Amino acid sequence: MADVQHRVKRRGTAREAAERVGASIRTAQRWTSIPREEWITQKAVEREEIRAYKYDEGHTWGETSRHFGIAKTTAQERARRARRERAAEAEKAAEEAEAALRPTLFEGQEQGSA
Repeated sequence: MADVQHRVKRRGTAREAAERVGASIRTAQRWTSIPREEWITQKAVEREEIRAYKYDEGHTWGETSRHFGIAKTTAQERARRARRERAAEAEKAAEEAEAALRPTLFEGQEQGSA
């Protein structure tokens, strides 16, 4: 599994942080946020970790939710989404493998023949 740094939730709002350091709210938001693509990647890895913890390691939903510090229903939904993502990836890989084996339209014809 990839190494993922779990970010610690903010202790206050961006407004409070901006007031503490004398900056604008937008500046405080930029300091504490991450790029969207990185966030999406982190969430995908987190969903896969939850799925693996529950199904591969055999933990209960209660253990899984406590381990990740989220509600039981949240853990269930994230694991469900990870399973759907895995199934979609497997389906896409199977389609690509099938397409690679399928003959092309002009396969076997000699060049120059009409």
